[in-house]
Parts: sequence; C-alpha cells; structure tokens
Amino acid sequence: MAGVSREALLEAFALRRDNRAGEAEAAFRALLAAEPGNADVLHGMSLVAQASGRLPEAIGWARQAALASPGHPGLHYTLGVMLDESRDPEGACLAYSEATRLKPDFLQAWNNLGLALESLGRRDDAKDAYQAALAVDPAYATALANLGSLRLGMGDNEGALADFRRILAQDPANAPARLKEAQALIALKRLDEARSVLKALLAARSNDRNAIELIARACADMNDNDEAVKWWQRLVAADPGDWAARMEAGLSLRAIHHSEAAMATARDRFAAGLRDLLAVAESPPGSPAQRLRGIERVNFLLAYQGEDDRVLQADYARLVRRLLAPIVPELNPARRSEHEGRRRIGFASCFFRDCTVGHYFKSWIVDLDAGRFEKFVYNLGASEDAFTAELRRGADHFRRLGGPLPEVAGAILQDDLDILVFPELGMNGRTFALGALRLAPLQCAGWGHPVTSGHVTIDFFFTSAIMEPEDGDAHYTERLIRLPGLGTRYACSPVGIKLVRSDLGLPEAAHLYFFPHALFKVHPENDATVARILAEDPAGLLVLCAGENRWMTRAFLDRQGAALERHGVGLDRVRVLPSLTRYAYLEANRLCEVMLDTTRWSGGNTSLDALASGLPIVSRRGRFMRGRQSAGMLSRLGLAELIARDEPEYVNIALRLGCDKSWREEVSHRIVASHARLFDDPEPVTALESFLLGAQH
Repeated sequence: MAGVSREALLEAFALRRDNRAGEAEAAFRALLAAEPGNADVLHGMSLVAQASGRLPEAIGWARQAALASPGHPGLHYTLGVMLDESRDPEGACLAYSEATRLKPDFLQAWNNLGLALESLGRRDDAKDAYQAALAVDPAYATALANLGSLRLGMGDNEGALADFRRILAQDPANAPARLKEAQALIALKRLDEARSVLKALLAARSNDRNAIELIARACADMNDNDEAVKWWQRLVAADPGDWAARMEAGLSLRAIHHSEAAMATARDRFAAGLRDLLAVAESPPGSPAQRLRGIERVNFLLAYQGEDDRVLQADYARLVRRLLAPIVPELNPARRSEHEGRRRIGFASCFFRDCTVGHYFKSWIVDLDAGRFEKFVYNLGASEDAFTAELRRGADHFRRLGGPLPEVAGAILQDDLDILVFPELGMNGRTFALGALRLAPLQCAGWGHPVTSGHVTIDFFFTSAIMEPEDGDAHYTERLIRLPGLGTRYACSPVGIKLVRSDLGLPEAAHLYFFPHALFKVHPENDATVARILAEDPAGLLVLCAGENRWMTRAFLDRQGAALERHGVGLDRVRVLPSLTRYAYLEANRLCEVMLDTTRWSGGNTSLDALASGLPIVSRRGRFMRGRQSAGMLSRLGLAELIARDEPEYVNIALRLGCDKSWREEVSHRIVASHARLFDDPEPVTALESFLLGAQH
C-alpha cells in the first residue's frame, strides 16, 4: 500500500495491544499523515480512541474506516460494536447488517445484530438473527444462549429449554446454561425437575446465589413457602446486603393458604417482617445495585387476603422509598411544568399488551382528545404485540424504556410531563418503585391492581364509581377519583356459537357452576359456600380452569375437597378444564349455567367475559372495591337480584340459576340486551379528560 509500510502498521497495532496508548496513537497519526485514506490506519485510530475513552471520536474514525473500505465486513462490525457501546442500537443494527451482508457466515456479527435488535424490542427479528448464526454453526453456544434467553422472554419455554440443553449436550459443566435450563423448567412448571437440576448444581457450587434464588422461587411456585423462606434466609446469612433475598425472606406469602387461620398467621408474619425491614433500612447494608434489586420485587399477594391494606401498603411504600431515595435523590421536580396548548400526559406500565391491564386501560390512551393532550406512553416491559401497536398509534410518543431504574426514571423526567398515570401499581415491582419517585407534578394510579399504592408520591387513584363503596376514600392513601361506569371504555368480547359441552369433556345433563378465577384469588371463606351449593344440587358440577401450575391446583383442591367432604360431597363433583385458547374459554362461559363470584376479590375481566357471553353471575358485595367489581357490573346492567346480601341468599340465587332453566334464560337475555350499559361506554373517558384538564396538585 502506498505511503504505509506493513511493518510500521503492525508495530502500531502491537503498541495498542500492549496498552501503550500514547505511543500507539502517535504511530497511527504518523501513518495517517502518510496516507490519510488508509482504512487500516483509520481502524487503528478508532481502536486507540475507544481504549482512551473517547467514544464519539472512536465512532468517527470507525465510520471513516468503513467508508474507506466499504467491502470489508470487519470494519462494519467494529463500527457496530462501538455504536452498541454508545447506546445507539439502531446505528449498530445497520452496521452489523452490512457486515453480515458482506460476510453471510460472520457468526459474531449475526449474534450482535440479534442483541441490538432485542434492545429495540424487535424480538422476532432478533430471533431470526440468532438462527442465522446457528444455520452457519449449530454448535455456536453464544447464539444458542442468547436465543434461549430471548425465547424465555417471549414465553417460548419449550424452545428455550431445547436451546439450553443443546449447549449442555456439548458442555455438561456449563453452569450458566444449567441455570437457564432450570429457569425454563420453572417457567414450564416442571418444578420437580427444576429442583433436581438446581440441587445437583448446588452440590458442586454450594454458594451459587443464582441457583439458590431459583430453587427458592421453585419452592414458592410449589406452594411450599416455608421451604422457600429457608433458602432466602440462607442468602441473607451469606450476604446481609442481599436485599432481594432479605425482602423475600421477610415478606413472601403463600399463594394458596390452607385455611383462614393460616392466612391470618401469614399476615401477622408479613407485618412483623415489614417492621424489621424498615428498621434495617434506616442504615441499609449492601450496594445501591443490591437495594435496587430488592425494591423491584412484587408485593402482589397481600391484597388477595381481602383485608384493609392501607397501613401495610403505606409502610411497604415507605420501605421502598427509604431504600430508593439515596440512589436517585435528584429526581424530584420542584416546580409545576407549564406548557402552552396541550397538556403533557404520560402512561407508564409493563402491561401495554394483550392482557387484562391492556384491555382495561387502552381507551385511556387512544380515546383522549389528541387536540388537548400530548400523549406519552412508556412501555416498561419487554413484551410487545399487535395490541401494543394500537397503543403506539394512539400516542404522540411511544418509548420502550429498559436498563437501570434511575435511567428509566430520568428518561421520564426529561419529558417534562404535567401528569403521569400508572394504570397499575402492584403487579410489577419496577413500576411500583417508579411510583415512589416524583417524576411529574401530578401523579395518578389506576385500579389495574385495585388496592392503594401507599405512595405519598401518588396524588390520585382512579376507580370505578359503580364498584367503590361509600367509605372507599378511607381505604386509600391517595385522593380517590370515581369515574362513571367501569371507569374505562371496555370492548365486549366477541362470542361465537360453535363448541358443545362434549368438546370440553363436560357432561350434557349436569348443572355447571363455572368458577374460572385464578386460584390464589379464592379466599378460604368461599370453600364452604361452594360445598353447600353442590350438596344441595346433586346434578351440580364445579368447573375450574387449571393453570399450568399443578401444585397450586392440587393445594386448592385439597382445601376445597376438605370442605366438600364436610358436606358429604366428593371431588368427583369438580371438573378441572385444561388450559384453553381464548376462544374456547369464552365458549366455556356460554356452555355453563352460572358463574360463581368470589367474595374477597371478585371477578373483573373474568366477569366481563362471562357477561359478554350472557352467562349469569351470582355475586355478593365485599367490603373493599376489589370484592365488589362483579356486583357493580350487575348493578349497572339492572340485575340487582343477582347480588346476594349474605351467604344463604348467595347459595339460593346460585341454585335457582343452576336449576331453573327458564329463569336462567330470561336473565341471560337481559344481560345481552343491556350490554350497551356496560360495554363500549364513552362516558368514563370523557370524565377522565375533564379531570385531567382541571387537575391541580
């Protein structure tokens, strides 16, 4: 090459490899003066600048190198690596794509392209990139591991398990792959296998924190909370600063309690654990990263006990804020933002997808007047689908925010919102932790998790006027805003008429009492009520919907079976449906006589699906909003006669619906005829708009 000797070039690169940065840079600059357009020299300059921490300059040199030799795949790959480092995944994707176009068997470029695409939320494209690498080399463990992790995040747990087992077939001692194998088994609810894998791993690596955490989570999924706590305590003993373990050791709850007395004992233990944690948090051990891991746990199961959680939630929120405040003390806007024209409103959630929260609160985003509101949507979760795309189209700005919690908070703060709305606070630990920060002058929560957040930083709580009791204000630390109707415009689920009972393995002549609730929502006080109904209707069958977790189903059936036995009824009067498609589930509603509501946490989306199918519901108002959802819906439909005042009346209504076909059909016709009172109602969003336009902190 003219102007640059190969020996001088090799010497300059040798200086860089020996970390003699100043000498290397001087050598490359001398070569650059001799031949300014030499791609190898430009490449060397980019590497020296990168090693010296001058990343923008390094990227500039790397771009010049790629332009000087556009057919060189390695130069495009290097540019991609630097763009990745500078957190420019879109630019990195372009660079890696060019590298793979020039060299289709470039394994590292395909793998890095997959990682960059993942960071942009383009998970299907990322999967294609990993698979392209594996088409070149099926044994490429790095791409297999990344593909398996991606599949785990996408819910393809079987595919993930196969990927990690391919790695282990080549390298049985690969501990990270063994951990991921266990994680996939846990996701598949093959919990016995997961525990065996983890115990074998711990036999060789007794202090492996990740293995201990996974085995604790497997035990909890098996409803063995006592065993799970022992594992968490082992981690705390090894490292007192391990806040993820400390929080679980003090606050974890069983999903299915054996009895009301056991539930009360667990609640007392939770309260004591919370007091202890608050005391330790006065001068907390551990690093900021460890504290962040601890506060991003989910305090989910407490609310399903159906008690007054205001004090405990406020204390839990105080604990989160106490741990978080020293880490992000600057995130506290001191003034109210003022913008001409439209108010800036943000919505933050991990559930902007096809799920209950997404369906509940979609209208809050897409229906708000675009002429009055500038809408920001912050997707805090990895999952996106066609439903997410609808929300994206309904927003002025759609941001997918990942990374460390302080960075996510800072990104929201920079948008200078007038109002920030969390559709739920309680189903995701990261979202709950963000709620502890003042990211906008006015902050609100919705009833995606219908219990107070306890946060002093949440000013208002949106609820449904038809569901909230008169004394509901006393149940929240926030100021309560009752929106009319459901509080949202909720679309009626489409219902077909195709399946028959035999398609679901259900007997034609039986009276089917549908009980489709997630089993952790069912309070032990409901067991005797269900038993009385079946005892008084010899043709009655209880129809449950099984989840994938057979341990939870077994724990529930053991408890319900004991109540049935006390009333002379066997478990042969219970049918457990397998996991159903969405369509088959809606058909199951149509094929049953009546849905039995639960008392402490009544049906929400479950009841809306039943009513969309014309299925009558027997309900009974609980003390708190979360135990009054179905009753509110029935009241709105003009069907107050299905709302029992006490347990004997509940049993009588259920039996009449189960046994009196003519009355049941009359009620079903009335439900369908009154759909417009409940579904696709624009009034709640109109009321929300009015509040948001006039709200002051």
